[in-house]
Amino acid sequence: MLLAFMAAGCTTPEVNQQQETIVQESNIKDIEQLNTLLEEEPVLIKFGSPTCAPCRDQDIILDIIADDYEGEASVIMVNINEERDAASFFGVYSIPDMSVIAGIKDDRYLFMGPDGNVSFDRGSTRYVGLTDGNILRQALDNAIAYRQNNTS
Repeated sequence: MLLAFMAAGCTTPEVNQQQETIVQESNIKDIEQLNTLLEEEPVLIKFGSPTCAPCRDQDIILDIIADDYEGEASVIMVNINEERDAASFFGVYSIPDMSVIAGIKDDRYLFMGPDGNVSFDRGSTRYVGLTDGNILRQALDNAIAYRQNNTS
C-alpha cells in the first residue's frame, strides 16, 4: 500500500543564482518521511529534472513560495532522474508536475485543488507544466485552512 516504499528526506538546499533557495531537494525512498512532514503541515511537492527549463523556471517561483510559507507548509522538489520509483508511484508523466498534499486520511493522501476541493485523486488536482505561483498559493492556503478546520 501507501507505506510500501517511499518518503521524502530533505538534503542540502539547492542554490540558484537569483536568490538563496530554501526549497529542499528531496530524496524519496521511504514514504514515512513524507508522512512525517504531513503530520506537521501541508506539502507542495514538485517532480522535475535539473535539465528541464520549465522546471528551473518553476523552481524560482517555488523558492519564493517556500520562503513565504515557512512554518506553515513544506515545499519539496523530487528529481525524477534519481527517484524513478517516486515518479512512478505518483503517476508523473510530464514535468514539472506538482501537487499540494493537505494531509492523510484513511491511509490515503488528500490532494488540494486551488478551488478548495480535496480529493484522493491526484489527477484532478495536479499541476503540470509551468504553473503560476498564485494558483499554487491558493491551493496551499486552502490546504492550511482545511487542516485548521479538520484537526482536533
